[in-house]
Formats: sequence, structure tokens, C-alpha cells
Amino acid sequence: MNYANFEKICKEKNTTPSAVTAKLGLSSGSVSNWKRGVIPNGEALLKLADYLECSTDYLLGRTNTPVLKKSLTEDEQELLNTYKSLTLKGKILVKAQALQKLTDCFEFPANEPPGCAAPPIQEQNLTEDEQELINIYKSLNKMGRALVQAEAYREYDKGRIEN
Repeated sequence: MNYANFEKICKEKNTTPSAVTAKLGLSSGSVSNWKRGVIPNGEALLKLADYLECSTDYLLGRTNTPVLKKSLTEDEQELLNTYKSLTLKGKILVKAQALQKLTDCFEFPANEPPGCAAPPIQEQNLTEDEQELINIYKSLNKMGRALVQAEAYREYDKGRIEN
């Protein structure tokens, strides 16, 4: 393990390596072992990465960038799965619907609940196009999200019928 990276990410999360290992139920001697360069077992490494929201590569020292992981919500993952199965035309229509809802959000901010204009995030393993859709989607309120989901399903059904 790259202990310097482990210590750094703990500090960024306002915690300590000892506190993290205790919270995760890992051996108290683990921290000493890791300081000496011992690599945690796979299960411990995954627990640490998940808890600290970073990649295992960062903890192992294979990269100096923590690549903070942000998980998609269930409805975001569902939208993404549907979106991936659409034709190019369907994808364009779904993104247009999402952009329209986002525009509506900014035109009428007094009528919208908090949640418009969420900061963009970078998910791992998404194309630029998929990332853009998810960032737009995250910026919408519940009604806007529902309308975008409905458009995605309509386009998905059209594609199934046409094929």
C-alpha cells in the first residue's frame, strides 16, 4: 500500500488511518503493516476504497490521483442503461428533453425545489456523451427527472418496435 496516499486521503476526509480501520472493523495492527509497505488483502482494500471514495489504484500507489468515485443513484443507473440501448436518434431526443427540462429549471427557479444546478461530477467508465446526460439529469428536480426517464422509455420502446 502507498501509505502516503492513504494518509493523504484520510486527511482530506477529516479522519485518520486508525479511525478508518476501526470504523471498518479492520485489525488495529493493519496501519502499522501498511506503513511498512504491506499490501492489504483484497477485501480490506475494497472496503478502504469504498469508504474513502477513491480508487484502489490510488491506495496502491499506481496513480497519484485519487479519482474520487461517485456512485450513481438507482434511477440514474436505470436511465443510463436505457440510454445506452437507444439508437443515435433516440439518444438525441432524450438529451434534448433533458436539456429542455434543465432550461425550464433556470427560467423558473422560484417554482423549482432545491436541486437545480447540481455540480457536475465525473463518473468512471462513462463516455463523454453519457457523462453529459448524467450531469444534466442530476441538475433536474424530481419532475424533470421523471420526464426524462419517460422520454428514454418511449425511445427505447420505439427502437424495439422498429427493429
